Amino acid sequence: MNKESEYDVEECFEVIDGRGGRGSFDVDDEAYTKMAKKIGIHAYALYVALSYHYNEDRATSPSIKFLAKSLKVSESTIKRSIKILKERKMITVKKVRTECENWNNLYILMDSSVWNYEN
Repeated sequence: MNKESEYDVEECFEVIDGRGGRGSFDVDDEAYTKMAKKIGIHAYALYVALSYHYNEDRATSPSIKFLAKSLKVSESTIKRSIKILKERKMITVKKVRTECENWNNLYILMDSSVWNYEN
């Protein structure tokens, strides 16, 4: 078997979800099928983490420190990944004031119809 056929994407396979509908969340299909290779593993992992935390408005506001700790990467890796996701228009970031008068980043997951798929 040569290397190309070893990873043939046209190969037929089946995945069975045995989670019983509990403890799952949605990630846009195109984040994996069209963007993962373009944005890299760290930005993809961040997108998945933001998808996990988002609310009904497709917005979430975990701290950079929290995201870095939960993904076991540095805060600078999270900041680079945020930049990549913003450049690809997969997220927008707004500064919002909390009830405690602190400023937080609010991450808004954008619809895949506006994503930047170029190179």
